[in-house]
Amino acid sequence: MKNVMGLKRLLRSAVLLCISAMIVPIAQAQYQPNDFDVTDGQIQRAAGDRLMVSTKEMRATLKVPSQRDVTVNFSYLGPTEEISRLGSGAVRSQFGVKLRAQDTCNIVYVMWHFSPDQNIAVSVKRNPGMKTHEDCVDHGYINNIKPRISAPVPPIYTDRPHTLSAAMRGAILTVSADGSVVWEGNLGSVALEFDGPVGLRSDNAKVVFDFLTGR
Repeated sequence: MKNVMGLKRLLRSAVLLCISAMIVPIAQAQYQPNDFDVTDGQIQRAAGDRLMVSTKEMRATLKVPSQRDVTVNFSYLGPTEEISRLGSGAVRSQFGVKLRAQDTCNIVYVMWHFSPDQNIAVSVKRNPGMKTHEDCVDHGYINNIKPRISAPVPPIYTDRPHTLSAAMRGAILTVSADGSVVWEGNLGSVALEFDGPVGLRSDNAKVVFDFLTGR
C-alpha cells in the first residue's frame, strides 16, 4: 500500500512539473518615445523611465510589430492648459489605446473618459478607401457596439495609479480597468476589414504612463 501511495505521489509531482514547464509567461515589451510614430502632439520622457503626454491632443502608433495585447499603466494629472474640441464641439478629457490602426480613418479605439463623464468607450472607426483626416474628418464611427460583459470603471482621481488593458482575439475584444473586466464583446466583421499597429490617443489630458505590449 505504501508503495502504491508513493507511486501516486511521484506521478502527481511529475504531472505538475510537466504543466509548469508548459506554462510560459507572456513577455511584455515597454517602449520609449522614439518607438512611436507620433502624428499629432508629443510623447515625452518622464521621471523613472516613464512616458508623458501634456499636449492638448496626441495621436501615435507603435513603429515595431507587436501583439494586439496592450496594457497602459498610468496616472492622470489633470486637464491640459490648452483645449481641443471634438468634431461635435464637445470638450472631453480622455486617454486610451488604438488597435488595428491602419490609418487615421480606420481604427479600433478603447478610450477611458475622465471628464465630463467617467467610463470606457469602445468604437470602430471605418472609412473604406480613406486614409487622412482630411478624407474622413470625424465620420465613420461605430459607437453602438453592445458588449457581452459590461461593468462600471473605477473612479479617476488625479495622480493615482490606474491600469487599462485591451486585447483582441479575432473580433473579440476584452478590456480591463484596474485588473477587472469592464467590457467584453464581439466587434463584428467590420473590425477585421482593416489591419495595422497598436497605438495611443489622448485629448485634453496630462498623463504619465508606461505602454506595454505582448511580444
